[in-house]
Amino acid sequence: MRKALPQLLSWMPALTALGIPVHPRLSALSLGIWGVLALAAAFSGIVKAAPESRTSKLPVAFKWIAVGSVAYYACLLMGMFWTSNTSLGWFALEVKFSFLLLPVLFWQMNLLKDESWQAKASSAFQWGLLIFLISRIGHALCYQDWSMMRYGEFAGDFHPSYMAFYLITGILCASSGDRIGKILLLVAGLAIGLLASKAGWGCGALVIVIELIRRHRRTKGDSLFLVASVALLILGAIWSDGG
Repeated sequence: MRKALPQLLSWMPALTALGIPVHPRLSALSLGIWGVLALAAAFSGIVKAAPESRTSKLPVAFKWIAVGSVAYYACLLMGMFWTSNTSLGWFALEVKFSFLLLPVLFWQMNLLKDESWQAKASSAFQWGLLIFLISRIGHALCYQDWSMMRYGEFAGDFHPSYMAFYLITGILCASSGDRIGKILLLVAGLAIGLLASKAGWGCGALVIVIELIRRHRRTKGDSLFLVASVALLILGAIWSDGG
């Protein structure tokens, strides 16, 4: 088990990323398993910092976000000393525990010698998005009701704006260099339009246009797919909004 722990840990970000867009509860389950494995790895001493600290290689943005996230949770903890509604306070600490947990888990992942977990997580998240889209299209086909292809009915268990945010993230991860990336670049734009979230429409169109400008000189294939994606977003938005 000791030898298998690093390999298991390297797959936990991918498992969590896969579950995030499939169902809201799956990521919580995955994080629970990941937390147990992380504790086991910490107590067994198999994950150690290298002589030259790998934490110095972390992106500055990650460090600031991690510090802010932990500081926010620390403020919630301190708030428990003077709140008059302790039940609400404990609930807040429970549902926002990921603000403390995720920075710690990813800090530990950064200490692993195997860095393939990053590519695994990105690919798994894209697959999770495709599983979600296939399930929602299949749901509409099963009931033969195309009204299920817009707004809350299309978002399923998610809030439409949340799912639009996941799809935008998927576009940022996707590349026309692989098959799943090509599919996602196209269908993600259409799906954002169908979700009928005005925040999703605005942010989605803005991000796609920025990505189009950023990738234009580097990857011609991406540019074509991004142009198609923003066009499909507009068409999806027109249809879902009833014209």
